[in-house]
Amino acid sequence: MAMPPEMKVAYEMIWAMADNSGVWSVNTALAESVVGKKVNWELFLTATKGRVMALSEDEWMLTGFIEMQCGKLSEECRPHKVVIDLLRKRGLLSDSLSIVYPETSLLVHNTIPIQVKGPVSGPREGMQGEGKEPTQSDVFVSVWNALPSPPFAHIRQMSPARCEALRARMKEEFWAANWRGGIAMLPTQKYASGQGDGGWVLDVDFFLKPNSLTKIIEGKYANAGNGKTADALHSQIDPERGW
Repeated sequence: MAMPPEMKVAYEMIWAMADNSGVWSVNTALAESVVGKKVNWELFLTATKGRVMALSEDEWMLTGFIEMQCGKLSEECRPHKVVIDLLRKRGLLSDSLSIVYPETSLLVHNTIPIQVKGPVSGPREGMQGEGKEPTQSDVFVSVWNALPSPPFAHIRQMSPARCEALRARMKEEFWAANWRGGIAMLPTQKYASGQGDGGWVLDVDFFLKPNSLTKIIEGKYANAGNGKTADALHSQIDPERGW
């Protein structure tokens, strides 16, 4: 079956948020906030034709991720060691460093109980009444507040200064096209999520500053700042999808 646009965007987002072993901690609420539309997740798993495997209700795996990112795994390759450790922890690696997919995975038995994971939104002040079209500010708050808290502080109020900054950013073509993806990337970036030496966490006011989004997408805040290798950014993926 042909994948509808919202499923293609969801697939791209899973690539962006998966860990170094290609495993995504399922958060369908955050995914739908970024996609901007409801996704039929059971149909999604079928439509990906094995590209996404449900290891459990809480973890899904991109089956072609490691081959694309790493090629053949090797204990002698330092960047591969993180991937190997993650796979071994989940029991997904053989002694010969081949990936072993569990026969008991939910995908094999087609019994995938999909539940909404994570908050759809946090407290929002000034939200328009029931049945009214959400404002630009409402949409932004909903997407931001789908981030995990902690570490990220949810928006309690869109102050006049924040609303003015949001209006200014939305006039920028690059920002308007990429702000959802930038928010989705924050949990994957160590320094932005408080794992740096000083424990700094990127907040909404910093996100709304000029150039912040560009730096996030380019990976400036991916490194923890303590000499450790940053999590790989998985948004640069093979354009040959095959759908």
